Amino acid sequence: MLDNIKKLIAICLLTMVTACSMNESNMKDVTQEELITMTLSANKPVIVDVRTREEYSAGHIPQAINIPHDEVEARLSEFRQIKDQNIVLYCRSGARAAYSYEILEKHKIKNINHLIGDYIAWQEKKRPVAKEE
Repeated sequence: MLDNIKKLIAICLLTMVTACSMNESNMKDVTQEELITMTLSANKPVIVDVRTREEYSAGHIPQAINIPHDEVEARLSEFRQIKDQNIVLYCRSGARAAYSYEILEKHKIKNINHLIGDYIAWQEKKRPVAKEE
């Protein structure tokens, strides 16, 4: 019984430490409404679609640029040029945006935001999309 209590306490502590370290991240989640408001302000964010070129061409959030997640590290100079602006990352469902965020954070790129729900949620709300010709 005592061993089970010790294990439970250890799990609780580990969970708390993990949650605290995640909160130290400089990435902020933004809603679709917040993103739309941001794009209408004088301080427009740079919206970065980290999906593949094919996915981007088939449809993307208007004003977004495409830097596929597997090119983020090779294209850090582009992120350094916009380092003083808010950057909003999105992908299809969140995994590639999280991967891209980790790379940017490792290289000390700040002001990184993540679009809650990513492209799937954007489409579900029937928001406008742009397509490559």
